[in-house]
Amino acid sequence: MTDSLAPSSAPTHHLKVWSDGNRIYVEIPGVPPKPAYVTTFVYDSRGVDLVLSLLGIHRVNYDYQGTIPVGYTGRSNFQHGTDIEAATAEKILREMRLIK
Repeated sequence: MTDSLAPSSAPTHHLKVWSDGNRIYVEIPGVPPKPAYVTTFVYDSRGVDLVLSLLGIHRVNYDYQGTIPVGYTGRSNFQHGTDIEAATAEKILREMRLIK
């Protein structure tokens, strides 16, 4: 067994994440001459969500009520194809016998 560790293969801008079972710790690397910054989060779904957002990984958080964006109507403003495109699609589907 050696008395020194091998150099890390992690990039210089990596985040270190660890936990003690009660809290999640994240070390954000510093830029010289500033040192690294260590922040903590409570070990629950909200803390995990915040850590994942720091890592750029996004997930849906079902534990907290979401908000509907202002101006959302629930309808699509997408303009569907023209009558010619619809007729062409219908013709192809009839030829494939997917519709009668």
